[in-house]
Amino acid sequence: AVNDPFIETKYAAYML
Repeated sequence: AVNDPFIETKYAAYML
């Protein structure tokens, strides 16, 4: 998200 780097990274991990 705009100010949610942690969540963004988590989504990336799930994508893997």
